This record gives sequence, structure tokens and C-alpha cells, in this order.
Amino acid sequence: MEKIKYGYPVNPSNQKYTMSNNKVQIFINKREMSYSRQNMIEAIYDFMPYLTIDDLTTLGNDINSKIEKIRQNERESREECKNIPIQSNRHDTA
Repeated sequence: MEKIKYGYPVNPSNQKYTMSNNKVQIFINKREMSYSRQNMIEAIYDFMPYLTIDDLTTLGNDINSKIEKIRQNERESREECKNIPIQSNRHDTA
């Protein structure tokens, strides 16, 4: 059985945790819910009152890092699209 310290599992074997090590289930009003965006956000908001200031700071930093990574990927994608030549409609070539 895992021990919990400061809201995080204690890992005595120093094994790196991945999503495959855990089964994530979302329950709202004692009923398992699907993994929709709205249900995940509601579950996050339900946990927020139990988080410490350090937890919230870490969460905020992780969110900001993820936002910046998404923006960077979008910029790179736009630049790659600019380098793709416009192809003629294949019916127009004979």
C-alpha cells in the first residue's frame, strides 16, 4: 500500500510514476463519469480546496509551462505550413 506525503505518493523503490502505473477514475455524486473535458475540470475544482499553497503554486507553474509549450508548437506548425508549396488540383494537371 502506498503512503501519501504532502499529497503525493511516497515511492520507496524510487520508481518513476507514469500514467500506466495508476488507474484514474472520475466520480461525481458516487457515479463514475466519462473522461470529458467538463468532468475533468469539475474534478480538478473539487480537489482545489484540499491543496496547499505549494501544491497550487506547482500546479500553476505546470499549467503555465504547458500553455507555453502549446503556443510554441502552434508557432512551429504555422511556420512549417508557410514552407509547404500550394499544390495544384490534380484534375487541373493533364
